[in-house]
Amino acid sequence: GDLLARTAHVVGREVEVIRHQLLRNHVDILGGTAHFDDPHTVTVHGAARGDHNTVTAENIVIATGTRPNRPSQVEFDDERVLDSDSVLQIKQVPNSMVVVGAGVIGIEYASMFAALGTRVTVVEKRPSMLDFCDPEIVESLKFHLRDQAVTFRFGEEVEKVEITPR
Repeated sequence: GDLLARTAHVVGREVEVIRHQLLRNHVDILGGTAHFDDPHTVTVHGAARGDHNTVTAENIVIATGTRPNRPSQVEFDDERVLDSDSVLQIKQVPNSMVVVGAGVIGIEYASMFAALGTRVTVVEKRPSMLDFCDPEIVESLKFHLRDQAVTFRFGEEVEKVEITPR
């Protein structure tokens, strides 16, 4: 519970920091649903009915946020089979966990739960993790995570996920 409260606080603070930095640098933030009219023009429909803005610019940044990947062949129950959002709602720290994917979010959760004492196995179909990072830093991170009982299974894919009776 403390971890979840702290996480919510940090995320909220970071969102505000970024928002203030954008506004301080005279970046217009338009929230809503948008579509491109042409390569340099976007129309954003806001929350209020009929509220819309059309903006033309040389460069337009679309910050959509993220949603967890929930493949249709996986039966998510938000108790034992979780996505990256629902994992933050669990009530107790699990003894063991399998994290599918060794991208930024997967490694973030693997390291967080390992630090809490969970035995974590990371399954990644690619031959390595965090390809965009310096290889020496990635090797150091893997060393420290292995030291916290994280097991890596690179070059492997999850065939299926089943919920079995306890």
